[in-house]
Amino acid sequence: MRAKKAQSPHSDAKLRLIACYLESYFPAILVNHAQDRQRITLVDGFCGGGRFTDDGSIISGTPFLFLEAVAKAERIANAGRNKPLTIDAEYHFVDSKRDHVEFLRAELIKAGYLDQLDRSIFLYNADFETVFPDICRRIEGRTKRGVGRSIFLLDQKGYSDVAFETVRKILRFSAAECTLTFAVGWLIDYLTDKPQTLKRVSPIVISEEQLREFLRFKDEQGGRYVI
Repeated sequence: MRAKKAQSPHSDAKLRLIACYLESYFPAILVNHAQDRQRITLVDGFCGGGRFTDDGSIISGTPFLFLEAVAKAERIANAGRNKPLTIDAEYHFVDSKRDHVEFLRAELIKAGYLDQLDRSIFLYNADFETVFPDICRRIEGRTKRGVGRSIFLLDQKGYSDVAFETVRKILRFSAAECTLTFAVGWLIDYLTDKPQTLKRVSPIVISEEQLREFLRFKDEQGGRYVI
């Protein structure tokens, strides 16, 4: 299988931000030198194929950023420790496109993760909202008595693939964090006063009154910025 074609500069910027976030996250939570285990669940709701090309170079997508960040964090945390620390990580990679999931599986096997597949690394060919309840149950089983953390990356392509109620459910977990990409430009471009628009924006909790207000702003100078 070949690596996927290059992503946009916008996607490259998101990858750099996520990598920087993870580099800061683990040192912040692994400060207790008496700690010997940190349980964490990492969820990528729109994972893609895991690798893509950029000017002939192979670039790691978010699934490999997660895997590499955990391995690096464990190495750094154990430097100079008398009591070894294990990061007990479980990964859930979700994508609605079968070819993305198949490509990611092949890349994971190629990178040496075969023994972790279906044990600590789980792949789903489905919409994120469909498998979210199953992932929640896994997290609940791993965070009994408040032990364990979770990170959700929801890099949706538009603005309506993830309901805000889902984000609220995520944040009810102990020590959970959620990064949600929201294409507000697309939302503004497709705003109308038609019933189907109201139905489409209902998962992101935009009422009919708010929709009318956005439509008033839409064509005014500076209106897009206000929205």
